[in-house]
Amino acid sequence: MAQPPIRVFLSYASADAEYCQALVAQLSSLVRRGHITLWYRGQVLAGGAVATEVSQQLGEAELLLHLVSADYLADDELRAREVVPALARQQAGARVIPVLVRAA
Repeated sequence: MAQPPIRVFLSYASADAEYCQALVAQLSSLVRRGHITLWYRGQVLAGGAVATEVSQQLGEAELLLHLVSADYLADDELRAREVVPALARQQAGARVIPVLVRAA
């Protein structure tokens, strides 16, 4: 019996969008094979409710990948909108994995 795909949420600072795109490319074979589904802010359509969509996707994800950089750590809005809720999701059983993309 096939396992359902793991829902993956990517969190990144806007300055690190290129690293997000590179990771999306690396994970694309897992998406194609149906092993994971992947969501990141860049998928929100223009005019979409970003905060609402982020909250919904973060709340449903089983694996939360945080692309960490100095910009990521300095972004207070990102911390409030994605990091703090992710840590709460970790307490509920989700896996949170930091990925260092740039040194300070």
